[in-house]
Amino acid sequence: DIGEHSYLPALLKGGVFDFDAIVYLVIKLIKNKGKAWLMGRLKEEGFAFDRIYIDEAQDSDIIQNYLVTILSEDDDKFPVSVTVVGDTKQSIYQWRSAYPEEFRAFYNEAKELKGKNRFDDLKTTWRLENEGTLGFLNGLFNNFSTVSQGLWDYEPARDALDENSAKTKSKKPNVKIIRLFKNTDLS
Repeated sequence: DIGEHSYLPALLKGGVFDFDAIVYLVIKLIKNKGKAWLMGRLKEEGFAFDRIYIDEAQDSDIIQNYLVTILSEDDDKFPVSVTVVGDTKQSIYQWRSAYPEEFRAFYNEAKELKGKNRFDDLKTTWRLENEGTLGFLNGLFNNFSTVSQGLWDYEPARDALDENSAKTKSKKPNVKIIRLFKNTDLS
């Protein structure tokens, strides 16, 4: 059994909580007492907030996104603004329930609400100083998308990074591939 039948009682008994249990319990608290109660209580305790910043949002799971949605719902008494930064190409935590599709849906909704909210699509790279490396990486992600047959959410027109002309120094790719094993027969 999981959830309320044995996992959470075991955590309560041991006085130990993992991150997922904390998120779950906060959602349950909001559902039982209401957002206004929670926000009021946090304010009384000196922990009031009106902003949520999420970096690497592509690695959030559905439950975390649900909590953010609840906290950011329209509320005149306790308004909460949300800033989200992420890139589905960088999602590497599916093994711990990251759900990049949810981030993509959030991205699409934010783009549609552009008039109501601020929306910036950051496509210029600030990390790469080489046009060749940028071309290599965009091509690599495009190839991943092609061979994954739709499992990798990548559209070149939407997702390819643009060069930063202020930083670009060389057209020669600056990518070095190092082989760890000389003998590739690992049987």
